[in-house]
Amino acid sequence: MAEKAANGVFFCEVCTARYAGAGDCAACDGEPLLDLRNADVVEMIRSFDEQRWKKRLGQFTGLAAVIVIPTVVVFNLLMGAATGKVLGLIPNMVLAGFGVSAFSGGLIAVMPPKKRLPAMLP
Repeated sequence: MAEKAANGVFFCEVCTARYAGAGDCAACDGEPLLDLRNADVVEMIRSFDEQRWKKRLGQFTGLAAVIVIPTVVVFNLLMGAATGKVLGLIPNMVLAGFGVSAFSGGLIAVMPPKKRLPAMLP
């Protein structure tokens, strides 16, 4: 087991702890420590962060679509009942698209995925 160090060069990708020496993470059962001096390792952690970001954005976009699209349809039906005129297909699609984009963007701004790559590299 390696000894923890605040600015160590070895890093656990699971719990984000840093260690002074190579080995396995003491907190994560058998998780190998990654050497932050290696450019390939840093790029791998960056790619994992990017994958987490894309996954979270996809989840929030799906959630936003489930909420916004029925809301747009109900709004259109209520407007049609009140005024006798309903929006066409294209305005509804544009309204739903803007709504989904804004809603998912707001969610990702409030709850972004945690970045694992340390801000201070050795």
